[in-house]
Amino acid sequence: MKKLTTHTKFLPLQPRIQWNENSGYCGETSFITAGLSYGQYLSQYDARGMASPGLAQTDGHSQLLLGPGYLGDNDVTAAKAMLLKPWPYDFSTQQDTGAFLAWVKGQVVRGFPVAIGVLMNAHLFPLDPEKGDDEYDHIVPVYGIGSNNPLSDPGYYPDDVIYFYDNWVYRPKGDAVNYFHYTFQDFQGTRKEANAGTNRPYWLVKKKDGVFNYGIALQGLQSDQPTLPVQITTAPDFECPEMKNTGVRPDPELLQLFITVSGLVPGVSYKLYRYNSFTDVPKSHINESASQAVKSWSIQIASGTTWSLAETILSSEVAVYRAVEASAP
Repeated sequence: MKKLTTHTKFLPLQPRIQWNENSGYCGETSFITAGLSYGQYLSQYDARGMASPGLAQTDGHSQLLLGPGYLGDNDVTAAKAMLLKPWPYDFSTQQDTGAFLAWVKGQVVRGFPVAIGVLMNAHLFPLDPEKGDDEYDHIVPVYGIGSNNPLSDPGYYPDDVIYFYDNWVYRPKGDAVNYFHYTFQDFQGTRKEANAGTNRPYWLVKKKDGVFNYGIALQGLQSDQPTLPVQITTAPDFECPEMKNTGVRPDPELLQLFITVSGLVPGVSYKLYRYNSFTDVPKSHINESASQAVKSWSIQIASGTTWSLAETILSSEVAVYRAVEASAP
């Protein structure tokens, strides 16, 4: 990739392909992308169920959305159910879109994945060319920030660059693009500008009276005990077969997980645990609660700082990993 700025911060997020039925699973997929970077996998079906318990997935209100909605802040509800620490953007005090972008920048620089709402160009997507939501049509995970100023500078600069995945939604001529970047200045536009027929797929709405920007940072794990960083990548990077316009979970297929534990010290003993449900994951005394895990591994490396393994699961399963020192409670 051509270097666009002097300084960059990229997060280790693996892009994923969302389901497009049932009003689209963009919010769910963005949360799964973030969760994988914290060592946990779940299906889009389960992510929606956590966001909107009790609602059928065919109900448009069941979508994992940003900001206040039919079920209140169900992005926060979903994050907490996934044992992630949610930090939603406080749009009620927003002065302009620059302030929102500066907030996103600050979260990413600190290493936190952020999901944001963006406008879609109605001429490039199957939307009414004269319509679209006033605030956002699509939710995407931000994976990087670039700046010509030190990243320690929290300010807004028009030539700062935002990088995000679109969950493989934009497919010109059938080819998926997925990786997008814009300068902060060029990213901003009105609903009318987004629908004006340009070749740009995505915009960030300009804040005005009654129109706000929405985003949520996922600031790590809900845990009262220090844990080692665990990251997962999957193969494939999608769930197949795709969800149809029904409330029935699609039949699962095999999914490979590649799990990496980092921050290890040679000669020190560690334990890695896997759980099949978020409700089984202990927030403290992880070693003492070993019986709640379905699998465990003893780790001790001779050199380096990482340790890896591969597992095969069904795409419908939940797989949550936590790593701690063997001497911890």
